[in-house]
Amino acid sequence: MPEDTPHQDSTPEDERTPRPRGMSRRGALGALATAGVAATAGCTLPSLSLGMQPVWTRELEAAAQAGPPAATDDHVVVGAQDKHLHAFTADGDRAFSYETGGPIDTQPAVPETGGPVHVQSTDGDLYTISLDGEREWLESGETKHRWLTRQGSLLVGSDRDSDTITGYDASDGTQRFQYALHENSLPALTDDVGLLRREAMSGGTQLCAIDPVTGDFRWTGPTFDDSPSVVLGDSEFATAVGSVVRLHDVADASELWATEVPGELDYGWGPELWLGEHVYVHVERRDQPDELVALDRSDGRITWRQPVGYELDCVQPTDEAVFAASSVDDPDGGIVIRLDAFEHDGTRRWQTTTDIPIGGYVDAFGRTGSILYAAGDTAGGAYDPTTGNRRWHHDPDSYNIALTGTTDALYASHESTGKIARLPTS
Repeated sequence: MPEDTPHQDSTPEDERTPRPRGMSRRGALGALATAGVAATAGCTLPSLSLGMQPVWTRELEAAAQAGPPAATDDHVVVGAQDKHLHAFTADGDRAFSYETGGPIDTQPAVPETGGPVHVQSTDGDLYTISLDGEREWLESGETKHRWLTRQGSLLVGSDRDSDTITGYDASDGTQRFQYALHENSLPALTDDVGLLRREAMSGGTQLCAIDPVTGDFRWTGPTFDDSPSVVLGDSEFATAVGSVVRLHDVADASELWATEVPGELDYGWGPELWLGEHVYVHVERRDQPDELVALDRSDGRITWRQPVGYELDCVQPTDEAVFAASSVDDPDGGIVIRLDAFEHDGTRRWQTTTDIPIGGYVDAFGRTGSILYAAGDTAGGAYDPTTGNRRWHHDPDSYNIALTGTTDALYASHESTGKIARLPTS
């Protein structure tokens, strides 16, 4: 894990709005990206023979469909069309099955370890369930789809119907705060602070820091003409508006440095900022592959920039390297995931074009166990972080899958067939 683990305020996948792309850019860059794979040392081409057997697979009884899963250190939970929240241990033993008043199609919110766990049902109610399968507390409502996240003792729910963000004590449901949802932006959270956007009195967007326990404001400001992209670390946070990237002190929002990055910072797919050893920025270059740009965290200078695919979706900074997932055209038609690995000095470790198809963006990307994993709508794969060689390919009989990972476990929901599986992490 990176020394300063970033907390991204990325928009939920089902709420992303892709920015328009011209066919000329896609067609030209698809050819460039494909040619680049063959020309890159250490690259690998897809192998069709590397299948694998899941560690275990469980059917969700009467559920014809399942939602995306969420996992703690020792449990995985998933909601389903059968109106139940299902929970299994890491070994695949059933922990509980709890019935709600309606189907569940959103991702539950869970702590890193232990319980309770939380889920929004389409009956409008927010349920909190212990790992023994007992209801801890319930908030009745009319919201069928609510984004939930858990950070320490804080549960946060974003309700687009009422345009509010609400914080709860995860153990008993006591409301800690409620604020207006600004431009559908979601909070960035750590155990110690939360960053929210709100409309400034003078116009524009203002960043505010809240105490996650009391909900009180710690500071307000700075104010931006446009809504900034934000990534939060333990002691610093970065913002990007226009072509300017800034690093701030979390304690008081003071600006540590500001750097203008040549090119167009992308705002179309979700996050374009990540924190690790450097501040990493997604830069779009018209009619050329996108770039990953690294800024020195101490002074903001540009230390390196490297081309990736024509649409950079995800970046995973780690202590060992920086991994990126982007989109490229498949010569046989469609769009597939390209993976890149860089040393901290910007040297390209490897590059590979996968055979994982995507419908528009990378659905899942992360580092767990001894693998790097990526997934699209219908398939996923695991890759060696050192070489880029593929370890396995997962293409179940399901027209939609969703992956989630912990430090040493990886789970896949076969959403259209009502199954949950644990996948290998080696």
